[in-house]
This record gives sequence, structure tokens and C-alpha cells, in this order.
Amino acid sequence: NTDITELNNLPLHPTGRTPVTCGEKPTDFVFILDSSSTQDNFQKQLDFMTYFVRQFDIGPSDVQVSLIVYSSSGHTIFYLDT
Repeated sequence: NTDITELNNLPLHPTGRTPVTCGEKPTDFVFILDSSSTQDNFQKQLDFMTYFVRQFDIGPSDVQVSLIVYSSSGHTIFYLDT
């Protein structure tokens, strides 16, 4: 099992953000998290997603994020245009 809290030790750009270049076009990320796992594992998934998303400027002209949570079936928590 990987402890994702180690991600907090990754070097960041001096502004606190990792330099990211996605070109001229907006980028979309869709996260699909397994809520059927233990609460601890689900929290680790949420923590990773939160850490990852904080590295970007979020908005219609920048990065957009969607979250789908599944157990026996999928449920969209928020859409890319939310």
C-alpha cells in the first residue's frame, strides 16, 4: 500500500504550484474514485485528488475537473462545467 501523504513532500515551484504547461487549449481531468473500499482508502483517494487539483488554475478557460464516485454503480459528484 502506497502512503500518498508522501506527495506532500514533492518539490513545488517557488510560487507553491508545480509549473504546468497544457498548451493553448483547456485541459479536462476526470477522477473516478472507488467508494466501495475502506473509508481510509477512500480518504486517501480524495487526498490525492485534492493534492493533484491544487496544482492547477481551475476554470472554463483553464483546467476543468469532474469527479465520479462508484461502488456498485457510478454517481457523478460534479461535472467539468461545475
